[in-house]
Amino acid sequence: MLAPVIVAAAIAALITTLVVQDRRRAARYAALSRTGQMAVVNAELEAEHARIQVTAEAYAGPHALDPTPGIRNAL
Repeated sequence: MLAPVIVAAAIAALITTLVVQDRRRAARYAALSRTGQMAVVNAELEAEHARIQVTAEAYAGPHALDPTPGIRNAL
C-alpha cells in the first residue's frame, strides 16, 4: 500500500530534478549565447575603431606620424 506512494514520490522528485536541470542548462546556453554575441559586437567595434584610426592617420598625413617635428622645424 505504501510502495506506490513511495514510487510516485520518487518519480515526482526525478521529474522535478530533470526540469530544474533543463532550466539551468537552458539558462547557461542563453548566457553563453549572449557572451558570444557580445564578443562579436566587441570585435566589430574594435575593427571599426581601427578603420577610423587608419582613416584619420591617412587624412592627417605623414607629419602627424613624425616623432620629432620640433627638431626638423628648428633645422
